[in-house]
Amino acid sequence: MEKRSIGRFLAALRKANGMTQKTLAEKLNVSDKSVSRWEQDECAPDLSLIPVIAEIYGVTSDEILRGERVHRDSSSGEAISEKSEKQIERIIRSSVTQFQVRSLIDVGISVTGLLVAMICNFAFLRSQLGFFLSCVFYLATIVVESVFLILSLSKISGNEFDAEIVMAAKRRLVRSFGFTVSAAICMFAFSLPLAIMGGTHWGLLFDEWLITGLSLGLLAVLMCLAVSGFVSSALVKKGTYSLPVIETESKPMLRRLKSKVIIAVTVIIFIVHIVGFFLSQANEMGEFTGTSYDNYGQFKAFMEYNPNLDANDYPVDHEGNEYFTEITGENGEVLCRYQPRNDSVSDWKYGSGEDRLPIVVYTEHDYNVENSIRMAIGTGALSLTIGSIVAGIIIYHKKRKAILSK
Repeated sequence: MEKRSIGRFLAALRKANGMTQKTLAEKLNVSDKSVSRWEQDECAPDLSLIPVIAEIYGVTSDEILRGERVHRDSSSGEAISEKSEKQIERIIRSSVTQFQVRSLIDVGISVTGLLVAMICNFAFLRSQLGFFLSCVFYLATIVVESVFLILSLSKISGNEFDAEIVMAAKRRLVRSFGFTVSAAICMFAFSLPLAIMGGTHWGLLFDEWLITGLSLGLLAVLMCLAVSGFVSSALVKKGTYSLPVIETESKPMLRRLKSKVIIAVTVIIFIVHIVGFFLSQANEMGEFTGTSYDNYGQFKAFMEYNPNLDANDYPVDHEGNEYFTEITGENGEVLCRYQPRNDSVSDWKYGSGEDRLPIVVYTEHDYNVENSIRMAIGTGALSLTIGSIVAGIIIYHKKRKAILSK
C-alpha cells in the first residue's frame, strides 16, 4: 500500500467519527496543521501517536499503517488497547505538566507587577501609580491562567478511558490554578498599602510598606485558604473533578478541622492587630513623646534657642526687621503665630484652654522615638501573625494526617 493511502484513510476515519482536524489535534496535543499534513500525505504521524489515533478511531495500528480495515482477533486487539491507554495516559500527564509550567510563567507575571510597583514607589515616588500598574499584571495573571485551565480541561475531558486518571489530572490542574490565582491575590494585598497609605506624588518608606503589606498579604492567605474549601466542594458537586476515596470518606471531618483552624488563626490575628492598633494610637503625639510647656515664657525661650545661629541668621520680615510671632493674650489675642528658630523642633500642639496652654513641642528626637515604638509594635504584630499562620498550618496537617490514617 502506498504511503499516500494512509492519509486518505486517516481523513476517512476522522470524517466517519464526525471529528474536525482541530478536535483531533487537541486530543493528541498537537497542532491542527500537523493533522492536515498527515491527511495530505505530506508526512506521517509520529509512531508513538499511532496507537493513540487507533484507539480514538476504534481501529488497530496495523490498519492505519496499511491504510485499510483488516480482520483482527480479540487477543491482539486487547494488547493494542493496553498500549493505547498507556500512550493516552502519557499525553494526559504531559498536558498537566505543560499547564503547571504555564502556571509558573503566570506567577512570574504577578512578580513582574510587584517589581513594577516597587520601581514606581522607590525610584519615582509614585506609589499610587505603581499600585494601579501592578493591578494590571495581577489581573492579566488571573485571566491568562483561567484561559489555560479551560483549554487543559477540555483536552483531558476528551480522553475518558480511565476515569480515575482523568480525575487525578483534573485535581492537579485545579490545584495549580488555585495556587497561581492565590499568589496573584496575595501580591495584590501586599501592594494595597501603596494605594491606602501612599499618594500621587510621594512614595512609602520600605519599612512602612513591608510591615503593613505583609500583614495584609497574610490575611489574604487565610482568605484564600477559606475560599478554596468552598470552591473545591462546588467543583466536586458540579462533577468537574472528584476527591480520592479516602478524602471523600473523611471529607466532613477534614472540612470541620479546616474551618476550626482558619477561624482560630483569624481570631488570633484579629486580636493581635487590634492590640497593635490601640498601642499605636497610644503612641501618637502627646502620649509617649513631646515636651509640655505651661506658660509662653518657657515655650518662647525654647523656640528661640539655637546655638547654631547667630544674630545675622535670624529671620527678618519684608522691612528687614527681625520676625517674632505675637504671643500676646488677655483680649489682645493672636496667641502664637510663631517663627521657630530652634532647628530641632519639628512640630507643636496647642492646648484646649482659652490661653491655648499647655503647648506640647515635638522635636526630631521625639519623632525618632515614636517611629521606633511604632516599628516595634508593627514588627511584633507581624511576627505573631506569621507565627499564628505557621502554627495553624502545622496543626492542620498533623490532624489531617491522623484523620486520613484512621
